[in-house]
Amino acid sequence: MAAALLMIGAAPPPVTGSESPAAERAQLDAEFADQLAHLADWAEAQGLASEAQQTRDWLLPTYQDKQIVYRIADGQPSAAASADAAEWQRRFRSLRELRADALFALVKPAAEQEQVSLAFELLYATLRENPEHEAARRLLGHKQYQDRWYAPNTLRRIERGEVWHERFGWLPADHVARYEQGERRYGTRWITAEREAELRRSIARGWHIETEHFDVTTNHSLEEGVALARRLEQLHAAWFQVFAAFHTTPKQLQQLIRYGKPSRRPPARHKVVYFATRDEYVNELVRRQPGIERSLGVYFANRRTAYFFAGEDQDPGTVLHEATHQLFQETASLKQPAGQKRHAWVVEGIACYMESLRDGQRSPWGGFDTVGGYHVARLPGARIRLLEDRFYIPFAELTRMGLWQLNRHPQAATVYTQIAGQATFLMHYSDGHYRDALVQYLRAVYGDRASPAELAELAEESFGELDLAYRQFLLAAEADAEARAKSGDSR
Repeated sequence: MAAALLMIGAAPPPVTGSESPAAERAQLDAEFADQLAHLADWAEAQGLASEAQQTRDWLLPTYQDKQIVYRIADGQPSAAASADAAEWQRRFRSLRELRADALFALVKPAAEQEQVSLAFELLYATLRENPEHEAARRLLGHKQYQDRWYAPNTLRRIERGEVWHERFGWLPADHVARYEQGERRYGTRWITAEREAELRRSIARGWHIETEHFDVTTNHSLEEGVALARRLEQLHAAWFQVFAAFHTTPKQLQQLIRYGKPSRRPPARHKVVYFATRDEYVNELVRRQPGIERSLGVYFANRRTAYFFAGEDQDPGTVLHEATHQLFQETASLKQPAGQKRHAWVVEGIACYMESLRDGQRSPWGGFDTVGGYHVARLPGARIRLLEDRFYIPFAELTRMGLWQLNRHPQAATVYTQIAGQATFLMHYSDGHYRDALVQYLRAVYGDRASPAELAELAEESFGELDLAYRQFLLAAEADAEARAKSGDSR
């Protein structure tokens, strides 16, 4: 605890005398861009074309309509093939380690100014540059074991001698070869994969796949269960970074930094059931929710479980949507679904927003994903609803609607498209101007304490002003779409 605290105090001082961590971050970014440009020029002069391109590609793109979600490198890139390439690796790593220290030095000032989202963004940016940064790892609750860093649930598996397999999930190390040859461990004996599939045909005897944050039960196949669990972990990583100010208060963050480690135990894993067929999904759940046959997935707050099914009818966006409900609901520890009496639009709208999670850049040095976007998920439809169909329910009216009213609206599908657009607007309008207000609004809604005017008060705008700004946001999205069409950009 004391060591982690000393590391925070020993980090390089901020680069300017500014009191704004965000401004200091911007200056660090500019300086780093210059340093990378010089390194890329050097690499090119040595005939290292690939390394020069990797250097230039390391700078993150800037988006006005998306958020970056960091993916931290796991392990080290392969050894360099030549002396010059090794020197490039050394210089590249050194630049990034220095930048990591400078970024981490801004975490504490951001926390002191109660800028929770910025503090977590800086924390993950630190680990993008230096995945071995000890103080940053400890603040996230990671522990070191045999020169590698692991989250708590993962570490328990590692200590038991298990390894993570991309197809089969966690396995004892000495089982891997036999699994890859088509054998499966069932109880105390080895059987064929085909025989195991027969034995696990019912969901009660299905496979259990555990990851750091999820517990997936499926009777479809071990491989598909693992694939779903990996996608859910990708969602959790995005949710945890984007909504840092939802799951961590300023006081909790300040205590986290003061003591150098998380102040609470990791939460229990989120339970997910993944049926092999749609018929099994419907037969199992129809008694609990009439009309379930019209759904592609569902989260039951009272059972703290999300349910999906495999097959061509399944929609990846539905998985992201319902699991997002699960993350918010279970983090808030509510017994009943949020938004029962009012404010249901933001509960559903933010789940629609997370349907926009997309894979981004990958490299052996680390990568990123994105959330948001003018041209993904439901935002194109939201643009059409308002600008072409002239359909719109104002914010003031939406906030008065509970889940029952929202889902039984005569144009419910159209309303859902609109609220997806409104959630995206609040996340991205004017470089995230309303983002902090939206996250605090979500805290109030999931805390069952949001007043009718909560959103307007937090945004410091009238509902009418928010309606107008939303229209401006969609006009900007339309202009962007037209510009892309003229340039032939289909992204």
